[in-house]
Amino acid sequence: MMLMGQILHIEEGDKVLSRVRMFRNYTQGYLFEKAINEFMDNYDSIMNGTYKKELLDSHKDFVHYLKKDVTGKYCFSCHEVLALELVGDKVIKTLLDVFVSALTESNVKELENSALFQGKIYSLISSNFKYIALHDYNRNCQMKLKDIGVYDKLRLVVDFISGMTDSYAVNLYKELTGISLPQ
Repeated sequence: MMLMGQILHIEEGDKVLSRVRMFRNYTQGYLFEKAINEFMDNYDSIMNGTYKKELLDSHKDFVHYLKKDVTGKYCFSCHEVLALELVGDKVIKTLLDVFVSALTESNVKELENSALFQGKIYSLISSNFKYIALHDYNRNCQMKLKDIGVYDKLRLVVDFISGMTDSYAVNLYKELTGISLPQ
């Protein structure tokens, strides 16, 4: 009896997924066709640069309906999407807090000492990002860590974190917060 319930649940889920895929394919096909028709109808003005509209301007109501009503109701407000957004926010804020405080509240000796917490945090930053942050492009030379100010340290942290993949950021967050051990 339990297995039958699971099978029915899976089949119902497949029906929903199938409907979503059909809706997506229909919508993409519809908009693609309308964009092609608009392009072909206005080819000359597009090619000579006098076309001043969007290709789908004449279908704004439909596009607006899709963006606001359908996606807002069925895509962006679903539990999984909201949970992922909240987790992502927590991960980014925590990484920023850890790296910014370590780099801006520490002196150079602490950052260069990998036995200290601040030094360990600094050593996690990719050498590529450090090289860029410490490079003086006006004089074409490398500076020392003691020569850069808070602004450059903040840029280093932001560049490092914004360059992370989602999975790397989540794994690093888990390691820094003790949720999981480094692998």
